Amino acid sequence: MLRTRILTAAILACILLAGLFLLPLPWTVWAIGAAFTIGAWEWSGFGGLRGKAARAAYAAGVALLLILTWRWSAQPAHLLLLLSAACAWWAIALLWLSWVPPRHQPTLALVCGLPVLVPAFIALARLQVATQGFAQGPQIVLWLVLLVIAATSARTSPVAAWEGENWRRA
Repeated sequence: MLRTRILTAAILACILLAGLFLLPLPWTVWAIGAAFTIGAWEWSGFGGLRGKAARAAYAAGVALLLILTWRWSAQPAHLLLLLSAACAWWAIALLWLSWVPPRHQPTLALVCGLPVLVPAFIALARLQVATQGFAQGPQIVLWLVLLVIAATSARTSPVAAWEGENWRRA
């Protein structure tokens, strides 16, 4: 099991690095969009969509929204508006999840996928094409991905699991 995970991680790391540093920018944006479309397919399962046609329709709808939002966010004012709305959404979602008892409502899960997936795609893709400042876009995106991997790995590491288990016993 560990060998399979390491091999998969190595292959995906090579694909990620090649995509970030070797592909032309438009292709990289399309690849990021494809990854988010696959994410939309997975998200559709949260929304209770079980049939392949329904899940494909949701993923296709999100993909279309990604394309339209990509074009719309080319103007800095629109990008700022979108990212500000996304930050407001995350603040509201945090409060909502903190105060409201969790109840799974499939339709609501589908709707919530849009303000999660679309701004995240725009932010990541726009970072990728950024070429000004102390680092170029691919380097920033790579550091962001490594930060997420580190945070996820630390949360699910054997040490964290052992400490969490001991914490529950105390």
